This record gives sequence, structure tokens and C-alpha cells, in this order.
Amino acid sequence: MAEIHEWFEQFKQSIRKEALQEGFKEGLEKGLKEGQIRPLARQFEKKLGRPLSEAEQFVLVERFDRLGLNRLDDVRLELSADALAAWLAEPAAH
Repeated sequence: MAEIHEWFEQFKQSIRKEALQEGFKEGLEKGLKEGQIRPLARQFEKKLGRPLSEAEQFVLVERFDRLGLNRLDDVRLELSADALAAWLAEPAAH
């Protein structure tokens, strides 16, 4: 019985360690992503001449995940302020 208890305690510690490592990894990835999105969002806001709405912020994050930083950078540089606002409002934009 003592062996089972010891094994169970080791198993719990192993699971905790894995969970902590996974949480750290996810936190690091989220931090890196936010570190790329915040400056980009600020640049979008400067181009638009206003803060992004909550919906536009959500769209920007979704498109960052789907299209990547380079595409969003191209959009920011190539589109006028009006076209950029329309791009953010268009669900199927790419």
C-alpha cells in the first residue's frame, strides 16, 4: 500500500511539473504574440486617426493568427485610412 501511495505522489508531482511547463510555454507564446500585436495595433490606430474599437481589436488578433504579421504589415502600409477601416469591418478580408 505504501508503494502505491508513493507512486501516486510521484505521479501527481510529475503532472504538476508538466502542467507548469505547459502553462509557462503558453504564457511565453501569448506574451510574444502580444508584443507583436500591440505595436501593430498602435500603428493601425495612427493610420485611422482613432483608437481601434473592441471589435476591431478582436479582428486584428484573429487576422494576426490567420494571416500573420507580414500580411498585416502590408495591409497597414498599402491601404488608405478609409480602406483600412473597411478591411477591418469586412469579415472575409484577407
